[in-house]
Amino acid sequence: MRAGAGVVLLFGWAAFAQAAPVAPPSSPPVAKPPSDPLAARFPDAQLDDRALCDRLMTRTAADVVFADPEPRNRRKVIVSDLHLGPGSADPRFSGIDDFYSDAEWRAFLEKQAAAGPTDLIVNGDFIEFWQIAAALGTLPKRDDPRQPATGAVLASDQKFAVGAVDLVLAAHRSVFADLGWFLEHGDHRVIVIAGNHDVDLLWPKVQLAIARAIKPRDPARLIFTRGPGYELRKPVDVAVDGFRNIYVADEEAGVLVFSPQGALLTTLGGADVRKARALTVDPGGAVLVYDDKLQRILRFK
Repeated sequence: MRAGAGVVLLFGWAAFAQAAPVAPPSSPPVAKPPSDPLAARFPDAQLDDRALCDRLMTRTAADVVFADPEPRNRRKVIVSDLHLGPGSADPRFSGIDDFYSDAEWRAFLEKQAAAGPTDLIVNGDFIEFWQIAAALGTLPKRDDPRQPATGAVLASDQKFAVGAVDLVLAAHRSVFADLGWFLEHGDHRVIVIAGNHDVDLLWPKVQLAIARAIKPRDPARLIFTRGPGYELRKPVDVAVDGFRNIYVADEEAGVLVFSPQGALLTTLGGADVRKARALTVDPGGAVLVYDDKLQRILRFK
């Protein structure tokens, strides 16, 4: 009986198996990595040094000339020379940090955000990379063999720049968080232009680190550029013509002409303008520039 029962059970199980095969246990689904819009915005930050070097060596003019992707009218608010440093907690950096207005910064951004669509242009020397490098002894000297034959540059490699910006981000978290707040509260953008103290801003990994601190919901609203289209040295006067083009007198850069969208159109006078001190646009559209060094008025039509 036991043997027969065993046979019955065995055949019964075989018949069941043929009628309804049992699928093997399925492996758990592999979760896709979450999308990272900031990493997608800064693809060069994913490259190692060799790949980045190869990428930079193949750049064309289209890669380095800033063309505004949103040619529409916004207010242009320009700030510069904030010189954010690594704070004062570490005695190695004593005296480096030039920014002590973190609370006032938020109030300033709130005022600008409430005034309508705005491009906030950080026009150079946002971060004090130079003095951080000097304090840590990593700034290349002018006679360093690594300096190019065309002239000395005062900048550091990407690895150092990322470490330096991490120090600044830790010391001024609210400054960057407030830029994120500004981007969230209206049709605004933040355009960061590298200056002579923060040319390290051109490193892709540095840009990504700053973007992660700002946390823009739309990464396209945070723009980094090298600045010939925006960079001013010593601006002293501004005028607007009947077509809303903007004329800026700069003691060192001459007279720069911008479109209503903020794109650099041209410069006036070239070397003939020695030290522009003031300017205006007359009813006929001519630009009158007072040159302080020549002690006369120059007229451009």
